[in-house]
Amino acid sequence: MIRVSAARARILYPVRIETGLLRRVGPLLRAARAPRDVLVVTDRTVLRFHGAVFLASLRRAGFRPRVIALPPGERSKTLARVRALCERWTAWGVDRATPVLALGGGVVSDVAGFAAAAYTRGLDWYAVPTTVLAQADAAIGGKVGVNLPGGKNLLGAFHHPRAVFGDPSTLATLSPRAFRSGLAEIVKIGVIRKPSILDDLERLAGGDLARPGRPRHPPRAQLRPHGGARARGVAGIRADPPWRGRLDRDGCRAATQRARGGASPSPGARG
Repeated sequence: MIRVSAARARILYPVRIETGLLRRVGPLLRAARAPRDVLVVTDRTVLRFHGAVFLASLRRAGFRPRVIALPPGERSKTLARVRALCERWTAWGVDRATPVLALGGGVVSDVAGFAAAAYTRGLDWYAVPTTVLAQADAAIGGKVGVNLPGGKNLLGAFHHPRAVFGDPSTLATLSPRAFRSGLAEIVKIGVIRKPSILDDLERLAGGDLARPGRPRHPPRAQLRPHGGARARGVAGIRADPPWRGRLDRDGCRAATQRARGGASPSPGARG
């Protein structure tokens, strides 16, 4: 259970990370007594990779999902996109009882969560993160919002999800760049609050994990909450990795060395 301290109340919601969880989201939502009509917000890339499994789980459990797929990437993180979502929901006759399911990375979590916060002054929403960045940060803590021409994340809110369901197997579809961007966010958390996370990343990069020529797939990862003075629920990453190859070695090592002020290895360094 994750614990987040807000200004006037303590907010509790579960963060469940488990391989194969996309196939079981439907029963988990049914156990949470979610209404049968649900709003799925995802992006086109995630829908192609994971939509069939996710939607099948919902339908087998008796849910009636309505799906909106955003264009992938930061270009969708705009107020215009939030307005388009809300107008579509209005056309569908969505009321306050209908929950939002955000299936995707950080952009999807931000846009869907902010739309949920604004529509009818607040819809319940559930985060189903599919990237390292989203599983470690964006889906946790209730920070949602969009960019403005003057800068990133200038318009937003804190609107906590009812639950977070992460399936580490979705990380296998990430590009090396997307995976490294998630590692950088984890390093930031380590530098700010939990230095032991840097040691975890170095262990992931070293030892017998550094053997070349192995499949470049992300680890089976599990988020664990770390306590904080202002908020509980800042997440580190603990890996049980079958993953091997240079992505873990170079990506983790470069990130931790930069965080500690050291020189990063060259792209071709073997370590």
